[in-house]
Amino acid sequence: MPSAQHTLGTQTFDATAGKVSPLEAPQRLADSKEFRHGARNEDMWMTILTKSAETVHAITRRMCQLMLGLIFLGQLAVVILRYVFGVGFIELQDAVAYSFATLVVLGLPLAQALDVHVRVDIFRALQSHKAQLWTDRVGIVALLMPLFGLTIWWVWPDVAYSWSIREASTETGGLPGLYLIKSMLPLACALMILQGVSSLAKDHEDRRDA
Repeated sequence: MPSAQHTLGTQTFDATAGKVSPLEAPQRLADSKEFRHGARNEDMWMTILTKSAETVHAITRRMCQLMLGLIFLGQLAVVILRYVFGVGFIELQDAVAYSFATLVVLGLPLAQALDVHVRVDIFRALQSHKAQLWTDRVGIVALLMPLFGLTIWWVWPDVAYSWSIREASTETGGLPGLYLIKSMLPLACALMILQGVSSLAKDHEDRRDA
């Protein structure tokens, strides 16, 4: 008597051998296809997330490099103008201050993406690699995301008010656009959350491929 066989994934099940009945095999096959389709969708979203985080990281890194150059050149010009020519330049001083503030807050997600932020966990040196990974996961979910999410919620009214009045420098004759600089704080918080989620996604992919 010929055996009833159905292909499920990459395996062939013999219904007469008692592994899968002829009535169950088509449903198993459909379930397998649905599972693979869901896995492909998950892979697609994981890829989109990680690629987006990498693109944002590259843009943030370029901005930090630009801010660092502006700080160096701007401060050098301020010192030369003041102590060599006896000239004050409020707008240039504000530009240096704006660049420094932007560099500081955007440096947070940049360090998170590069994994070069300062760690204060005194037990990390004694942990195994697996324990370190779990510590990072718990830290991202329990600390990073809630902390920076609350920071966005806390500073948002002040940033919104600054935008409504188009807040400028407090110095007489200073630069406009202080509201843009204040916007860097919630932006940096959002980028921190993005990099945290991206780290979890990469960790998930590594564990699945292992």
